[in-house]
Formats: sequence, C-alpha cells, structure tokens
Amino acid sequence: LADLIGWSKQSREGITVPGGSAANLMALHCARQRRFPEWKKSGSRGEKVKIFVSQEAHYSFKKAVVALGLGTESLVTIPADAQGRLKPESLEIALREALSRGEIPLMVVATAGTTVLGAFDPIEKMAMLCQAFDVWLHIDAAWGGPALFSKNTNHLFKGVEGADSLTFDAHKFFGAGLTCSFFLSRHPGLLLEANDVSGGDYIFHSDEPVLDRGRLSWQCGRKPDAVSLWTLWKSVGTVGLGRSLEKMFALRDSILPWIHSQSRLELVADPEYLNICLRIRSKEGAYVSAKKIRESLKEQNLSMINFSLDSKGDFLRLILAHPFLEARHLRQILEWAQEVC
Repeated sequence: LADLIGWSKQSREGITVPGGSAANLMALHCARQRRFPEWKKSGSRGEKVKIFVSQEAHYSFKKAVVALGLGTESLVTIPADAQGRLKPESLEIALREALSRGEIPLMVVATAGTTVLGAFDPIEKMAMLCQAFDVWLHIDAAWGGPALFSKNTNHLFKGVEGADSLTFDAHKFFGAGLTCSFFLSRHPGLLLEANDVSGGDYIFHSDEPVLDRGRLSWQCGRKPDAVSLWTLWKSVGTVGLGRSLEKMFALRDSILPWIHSQSRLELVADPEYLNICLRIRSKEGAYVSAKKIRESLKEQNLSMINFSLDSKGDFLRLILAHPFLEARHLRQILEWAQEVC
C-alpha cells in the first residue's frame, strides 16, 4: 500500500485498525505525539491546538477530538466548492488566522472521496501548505483509496506522497471482510512511540523479531484483518483490483448521458468518483423528497437507495460499487424513482 502512495521503504509503517474512524483517530493521535511527545506522560498543559477539516469531511474527526480530549472547538471547518472539494485558499487564511491568535495548527485533513459527493480535495496544494506551515497532513482515503490501484485514476491522488498519514478501507469498494482498514504513516517508529506502554512484557519480548504489531496498537487480541485484502490482492493482483475500479468508472460515464437526457433528473454535482447524487422533479416541476422516494421504493420491494442533504434539501445518493452492477440496473432504479413521484 505504501508503494502505491510513493513512500520509500525507509520512510513508512502501518497497522490495521477496526475501521476508518479508528484510522482517523490514530492519525490525530500520532500527529499529537509527534508535535507534543511530552503529552504522553503529562497530558495537555493548556496548549490550544487546531485541526483543519473540510465541511465535507467525515464526522469521525469530531469523535476523534472528543476521544482525545481536544474538544470539538479544536476543529476548524474549511469551506468547499460546488463539487465538494476543500478550498485551499480558505485553508491558508485559516492557518494564518490560527497562528495570529497564538493557536497551534496540529493537523490538516484532506479527504480523498468524500462520503456524500465523492470529491477529492486538492492534495498537492494542501501538501504544499502543510509543508510551509509545518503541519501534519492526513488523507482520509477510506472510500477513495482504490483509485490508487489504477494508473487511469491515480491522478486523483496527485501529491499524495507529501502526506504524513493515510486512511484506507478495503472493506468498502473492494469488498474485503469487515473490517479491513489500514492506517499508514511515513514516520517509522512513531506508532510504537505513541502507543507502547509498560506492562506487556509477558507477551511482547524485545529480543524477538517485530512481527507482532500489538505494541503499535491500542488493542491486544485481534483477528488478522489484513488477510482479507491480502487474499484478494494475491488473487487478481494490482492490475486486477485496478480494473474493477475502471469498470465502475466506465459504468458511471455510460449512465451520465442518459441522466442528462432525462428532464426530471438533476445532478447535484458532476461526479468525480463513484457517487451519483441527484434530485428528481415532479411532472409539475417541483423537487420531490428523496426520502419519500426511498421509502416508496422500499415499500414496493423495488430497490434500496440512500439519500443525503444539502442547503437545498434532500437528494438521492447512489454509490457504484457492486461488482455485478450494470447500466440497465441504474436506469431501472431511476425510472422507478420517477414513476413513484
């Protein structure tokens, strides 16, 4: 995985964690350890730290700051553009304002494949800012990580090698067994420094090869979560995994012209990844509640689709991931959705 990111063998390490939220928590934990190593013993001494996230970032960062005792007021929300991508110019302003108030920028989060719209934040520009301001850059690629596996899609991760850490979930698009999540860092030794404590000598022996990753984790007894991705990867290879993604991109591109041809369908944003979000108008021209459409389709046992919200109201949210999904299935679902309006 680190090879796909572009980190050298001398500058990387990683561990499996129980879900993408745990990986994001580990990222903040490690960023804090690197910036404030003394906190491991003494705790915070009143320093005011800030974590910068997009308005489209995953809610797990709110949980992370609560769990680590930083409080939700430590989060600074950066506006996104119409496509759902963080605005780097707004990030730079926020970083400068924090410093002017005597606050300490601790971490910046770039999302690669936002939960709702599937947007990719401008990683390269954000990495340049983080280098200039000496701030940890974490990439939440829990959903968008598979784009690293194909040469036709890895441009979405331009600048990824400049990140300090990355979250990746193999149980999402690739369908590995729940859970199969990875936290990767380009700071070897930091996981041990952040997580190792005394009292484990009965199981962790310092004179043995470090094959047991337990000292790098919060946990003790665990399942070998990485095996489900390893078996998939060994089965079809990097090219095979990449092709599964390319297939879904081709499906997306094939269905978009049909959506544009339907006068009652309106895309919320041009999809950058595999999220198709749209609204449906009634025959009279008014927007129809996506929640009502969802409930009607469920009641008739036709399909199970999700919805989300923005300032205009709710909208349907279709995620292209099932390996047997075809364009005819998407057309049928959207035709049914228009019929129930």
